[in-house]
Parts: sequence; C-alpha cells; structure tokens
Amino acid sequence: KIGAEHERVDTTRHPTMHKTKTIDYIILLEGDVTLLLDDDEVMLKPFDVVVQRGTNHAWVNNGTEPAFFKHKDGLLYNGIAIAYAIAVYVIGFVGLFNTNLVINVFSSLLLAHGMIIGAYIIHECAHNLIFKKIRHNNYMGEIFSWICGSSYGTYKDIQHKHFRHHVDVDDVVWFDYEDYFESNPLVFKLTQFLEWFYIPAHEFIMHILMMFGSFIIPERRSQRRRNVIVMIGRFSLFIYILVWFPKVALFYVFSYIVLLTVLRFMDSIQHDYPYNLTLY
Repeated sequence: KIGAEHERVDTTRHPTMHKTKTIDYIILLEGDVTLLLDDDEVMLKPFDVVVQRGTNHAWVNNGTEPAFFKHKDGLLYNGIAIAYAIAVYVIGFVGLFNTNLVINVFSSLLLAHGMIIGAYIIHECAHNLIFKKIRHNNYMGEIFSWICGSSYGTYKDIQHKHFRHHVDVDDVVWFDYEDYFESNPLVFKLTQFLEWFYIPAHEFIMHILMMFGSFIIPERRSQRRRNVIVMIGRFSLFIYILVWFPKVALFYVFSYIVLLTVLRFMDSIQHDYPYNLTLY
C-alpha cells in the first residue's frame, strides 16, 4: 500500500513509483526487497540501511512472505521505551526532593537515564521510525526535546541538522569551535581543565549557543520570540528550585552532566571526522 498518491510524479517504470518531501532513514528488518529508482535499482537484504533523499522510487517485494521495514513488535518495544523514559524522568525528578541522600543519588542517576533514553527517542522520531505518521513522530520528538533540554530551538532544526549529517556524510555546523578556542586561549584552557574532571564544558558552550541561536544565526531570526519564552520559562523554574531547593538543583545539574557525558561518549565512536561550516 502506497500512501503518497499526491507525490506520484512519474510511474513509468513501476506503478508504485513515488516521492515525498522528506528524508527517510530506512532499515529492512525482514524480507527480500528491491529499491527501484528512475535509472537504477538496489537489492536489499535484512538490516541493509537506505537514506532516501526525496527521490522518485518504489519498493518491490521479491519474496512470497511480507517484508518488514517496521518490526511487527515495534509498538511494544517502542511503547516500553517511551513509557520507561517518561516514568523514570518523573520518578527520578521527584526523588531529588527526598531527604535521604542515598535516594537522591539513585534518583539523579535514574533521571539521567530517562533523559538518555529520551535523547535516543528524539533520534528515532527524527528518522520517523517510531510511528507510521510523520506528524506523530514530530509530536513525540518535540515532547522529548523539552525533557532533554533541547527545546530552545525547534525540533525541526534538530531534524534538519541530523538529516544533513546523513545526506552530506559529514558533521555540518555553523559555528567554528576551533577558531573560537584559538581566539580565546583562556576559555580553551579553562575548558580543558574542566574536561579533565569530566565536566563537559565544551558541551555547555554548545548548549549556550543553541539557547541563543536565534540571536546569532540570521536564518533563525524568526525564532527569537520562542527562544525568549523558553529561556524565561526554564530559567525561572530552575532559579526557583535553586533558591528553595538547592540540593535538587545541584543533583539535576549532575544528571544533566551524566546525560551529556554518555551521549558524547557514544557519539565519539561514530563521529570521528572533522566538521565543516556548511549548515547554512
């Protein structure tokens, strides 16, 4: 079943040829499938990966059994992951208010793990792998961007930058970090010093740039109102907690440091090449 009739621009080669205004990250889980393009075709086996960049294409099942791009148990597994991430985030955050220090430490780790799982759910939603409908993936990705503290910019910005990473096979950025550190040696030395103690200072710099992105990047100027509202809301809540519940604020910061450290470690395995200033 092809649900993209409005994007059928040329069905000469195959009646199900179609294109969509999306970039899709596709993994064949079961079956024997051929990806048809206008002038080429690609045979796919289980666990082959395709980045479909909005070209005219069709999928042909060469076998007698159904082929699966989404696992039949995906609803169960994804549902458990989503429920777990939200549940431990809430339980962990509430646990930070407990008077028992041991419970505080355990809760902060639980909170961090909830945000880590949430960050990977954002990744899966960006590739439209959780739900069948794109808008539902967008809704879920937006929700978890708030949970993971990446809501200062839009979810679509996150998705666009990540797609560029796949399409360009590159780390595309707009800010030259190496040049910044060379121009500010004291900041560089302080960053190095903090990194030795596993305080992700470099990540904090990136986070600050993300928070004020609409005031720095001309292409995001239209998001300034959103930026200001989100910053006022999140900063006000954090300052309130810091004043009235300082221990909770400190443990939350610790949880966020764990989140950044784990994500950075996992990314370092896959992102071991230089960046290029081609995002805009």
